[in-house]
Amino acid sequence: MKGNIIIRKKRVLFFIIFYFIFSFVFLFAESECNCNCYTIIVGRKASLNGNIILAHNEDDSGDNLFVNIRKVKRINNDNKISLITRNGTTVAINGAKAELLWFEIPNMVFADSFVNEYGVIIVSNACPSKVSKKNKKGLRYLLRRLVAERAHSAREAVKIMGALVEKYGYDSSGRTYSIADKNEGWVLEIVNGKLWIAQRVDDDKLMVIPNHYIIRYVNLKDKNNFMGSKDIISYAVKNGLYNPEKGGEFDFAKIYSHNLKHPGNIYRHWRGLSLLSGKNFTPNQRFPFQVKPNEKISIKKLFNLLKDHYEGTIYDTTDGYKLGDPNKKNKYRPICVSSTQYSIVAELRDNLPKPISTLLWVSVRKPDTSVYFPLYYGVNPLPDDFGMIYNSENYTELLKKHFNPYITPSNNLLYERIIKTEKKIEKNYNQNINIVSRIKENLQNYYIKILPFFEESYIKIYNNDKKMAQKYLNSFFYGEYYYFKKGFKDINEKIR
Repeated sequence: MKGNIIIRKKRVLFFIIFYFIFSFVFLFAESECNCNCYTIIVGRKASLNGNIILAHNEDDSGDNLFVNIRKVKRINNDNKISLITRNGTTVAINGAKAELLWFEIPNMVFADSFVNEYGVIIVSNACPSKVSKKNKKGLRYLLRRLVAERAHSAREAVKIMGALVEKYGYDSSGRTYSIADKNEGWVLEIVNGKLWIAQRVDDDKLMVIPNHYIIRYVNLKDKNNFMGSKDIISYAVKNGLYNPEKGGEFDFAKIYSHNLKHPGNIYRHWRGLSLLSGKNFTPNQRFPFQVKPNEKISIKKLFNLLKDHYEGTIYDTTDGYKLGDPNKKNKYRPICVSSTQYSIVAELRDNLPKPISTLLWVSVRKPDTSVYFPLYYGVNPLPDDFGMIYNSENYTELLKKHFNPYITPSNNLLYERIIKTEKKIEKNYNQNINIVSRIKENLQNYYIKILPFFEESYIKIYNNDKKMAQKYLNSFFYGEYYYFKKGFKDINEKIR
C-alpha cells in the first residue's frame, strides 16, 4: 500500500514537472518572434499619384547602432569577379556595377537597404522558416548588394537573386526581400538552403509584410506573376512538410513559416491591411497576399501607418509610453517601435528625368518622433552629416569595415543628433508628441506642396542644360534640408 502511494506521488510529481516543461516550451515558442522591420508595396494603379510606392521601417535592436546614408559610384567591369563572403563561400559573378544609394547600419548583417541608379529598391524582412539552419554556407550579408549593383529592373533583380540562391544557397533561417521599380513590385521569399519563391504585386493592389511569409498559393506556370525554385513543392513533400492528399492546395506561407500565429506579427499585419484597404480584417483570420484598397493610397497615409501604435484601438500601446519596446516583450508590438532605425517611403516614378524619377521620403530614426524629408536619388553630393565616407569598392575591405567600423559616430552625424532629440521627447512622450506632431505635420505638408513646383521648373532646365539642372537640384535639396534641421531645432526648443 505504502509502495503504491509512493508510486502515485512520483507519477504526480512527474506530470507536474512535465506540465511545467511543456508550458514553458509552449510559451517560449509563442513568444519567439523575430519582429524586425515592416514593409508595404503599393501598385501604381492603387496609389494616388499613379506611381509604385515601397514603404519600409528598418527595425534593429542595439545600443551602438547608427545609420550611414551614402552614394557608391558606378564601376564598369565586364569581367567576371570572385569574392569571398563572410562565412567563407566563394562567389563568381559578373563584375558590372550600378551606382547605389546605400542605407547602412554598420555591424548588422541584415539592416542595409539599397536603391540603384535605375530606380530599383531592395529592402528586407526577417521571416524564420521551418527549415532552420540546415545550410550553414551560402549568401547572407552581401546578397542584396550584389543584386542592387547589377539589376536594371525589379524583375531582373528577382531573377539574379533567385539564381544566386539556387547556386550558392542562403545562410539564414528565412527572409523576405521586397523589390520594386517604376513598373513592378515583387516579393521574394527565401528558405534556408536553396529554396525561394517570388510573386508580383498586382498594379491595382498592395501588400503588407511584418516578419512572416505572406506568399500563399503558388503558380509557377504563370511566369508574369511568379518565379521560384522548381522543387519548392516537392521539397516540402519529401521532407514531411506537406501532404498533397491531406493538406489541400499548396500554401507556401502555411507550409514553410516557422510561426504564423505570433501576435507580434499578426497585429501589425492586420493593422496595415485594415487601414490601407478599408476592409474589416480580423487579427485571427488568414491574411491574403495582397488586397485592393477602397481608395487610392497617398504618401501621407503611408507616413501615418509607419508611425502607428494602434491608436484608437483596444491594442493602443501609447498609454504610459509603452511603444512596443522589443526588450519589454510587449504582446501588441506596434508598427513603430523604439528599435526603428530609419524609415523610407520610395515613390518610383515614370516619365520623369532620371535624377528626380526616384523620390525617397526619409525618416532618420522613428517616424513618430522624426520627420520625413524628400531626397531625390540624383542629389550629389549628399550632406556630410549623412554618414561616414570610406572606400567600398573592394568587397573584402567592405566586409572588414562594415563589421569593424573604424570611425566612431560623433555629434556631427545627423543620426546622433536626431536620436538625442528622440530620447528627450520620450522622457515625457504623451505631452511632447503633440508638439512634435504639429511641427512635423507643417513641415511635411510644406514639402508635399512645394515639390510639384520644383519638379516643373527642374524639367524645363533639364531639357536645355543638364549641368545647370544638377546645380538646381542640389541647391533645392540643400535648401529644404536646412528647413528640416531647423524643424528639429524648433522641436528641441519646445519640448520638455
